[in-house]
Amino acid sequence: MGKWLWDKFLKPIATWTGGIIVGALKGITSALNGVSDWIKNHQTAVENFAVVVGTLGSAFAISGIIQGVVVHLPHWRQEQVY
Repeated sequence: MGKWLWDKFLKPIATWTGGIIVGALKGITSALNGVSDWIKNHQTAVENFAVVVGTLGSAFAISGIIQGVVVHLPHWRQEQVY
């Protein structure tokens, strides 16, 4: 029973799924190589995009800090007055 299970069921499934996984990994590798080549050929654009994203992220973070200070400052002042 065990030999039949291996030869007729488990081994064919492993061969089939292994082929699918290898094919998927080759597809992912090809896509990543394409992205890598594009980035290599457009380094200035990628660097500029990274600067823009970093600047926007910093602006949102700073605005959040300022908003937190503005919202909580009046409450802090009231607690300090006795």
